[in-house]
Amino acid sequence: MEGTPPRIDLSLIENRLMELGHVEAVHDLHVWTITSGMDAMSCHLIVSNGAKVDETLKRGHQMMRDEFAITKTTIQIEKPGLHENGVNTETKTMKSGPQPPP
Repeated sequence: MEGTPPRIDLSLIENRLMELGHVEAVHDLHVWTITSGMDAMSCHLIVSNGAKVDETLKRGHQMMRDEFAITKTTIQIEKPGLHENGVNTETKTMKSGPQPPP
């Protein structure tokens, strides 16, 4: 996988995703070039309880296409508390990496 395309500002994308409504956090945001002229994006959005997930997904995909010309997007929705510093707060297990001190 290549690095982020030079024309892409990840901070701007993150800020715009935060403006979707009910989005509390964005993490694991990645943008890369599949082939010349075709970029892809993937991210996780932590949304508040009661968020309209389908609407959030639709608006996120549309935003990437309309504002950033990214047509290949994968957006994963997560509930609050699912991951905190890489730890699943429901099971207290690490997503990856070293275990935190007890």
